[in-house]
Amino acid sequence: MKATSGCLKCGVEQAFNLLKRVSKDEEFLWNGLKKVMESLARAPYGLTPAQLAEYFYPELSRFIGVKDPFEMEKKLYNDRALAIYDDLRRKVESMEDPLKMAGKLAIVGNSIDFGVPSFEGMDLENEILKEAMKELMIDDFDDFMDELKRARRLIYVLDNCGEVVFDKLFMELIKKKFPNLEMISAVRSAPIINDVTMKEALEIGLDEVSKVVNSGVELPGLVLKRVNEDFRRIWRSSDLIISKGQGNFEGLEGLDDRRIFFFLK
Repeated sequence: MKATSGCLKCGVEQAFNLLKRVSKDEEFLWNGLKKVMESLARAPYGLTPAQLAEYFYPELSRFIGVKDPFEMEKKLYNDRALAIYDDLRRKVESMEDPLKMAGKLAIVGNSIDFGVPSFEGMDLENEILKEAMKELMIDDFDDFMDELKRARRLIYVLDNCGEVVFDKLFMELIKKKFPNLEMISAVRSAPIINDVTMKEALEIGLDEVSKVVNSGVELPGLVLKRVNEDFRRIWRSSDLIISKGQGNFEGLEGLDDRRIFFFLK
């Protein structure tokens, strides 16, 4: 998926929102936005939205002087999701189709995205299960299950913190039903927005249910041309791929790869 002119506008809005969280000083905001717009002006047409982010997020981090501007928010949402994990698991396992409900929880969790300018937080304790009870707009879960029954190796391409805790629950139930399935979770190789890196994945214990690997990608979406060789080998040898979130969708939807199932809100 190619970035549009609207993606440029969205990038500036994301930058402005992040700058305002650091300081309301007008000179600071002015200079920060100038840096971002100068960086975006160098971006050629034809990039994916994830590749476009590479033109301004590193510059923004350097200007602010913080390598991981969303570090506190990532921990906050992971901790809040972990606090309700056991209770959610009990409720999900008591339902008619626990695996599908866990998958829907993982989809609803995709709403936790600080890269979306309109995101103002989410009441996990009260909203997550209620939202997951709703019907999916596009429901290919039966097809997914057919492929899952035949798969030997599954790649789970992660997206955001907070959301990743519900991904863990989904993976735990997949592993329970298919104990011989090899599951591999792919994380970003460096902090970008509130996307999951190795640090956060290990903090929530994702390695208890899945092998966790660095994709080699430092963008807010998986771009296969940018992955490291280890991940490329894993990708080629996998039978089934779960792609979480909009950024990964934008990077992968043009591949015409029938192994990929997109889970996003």
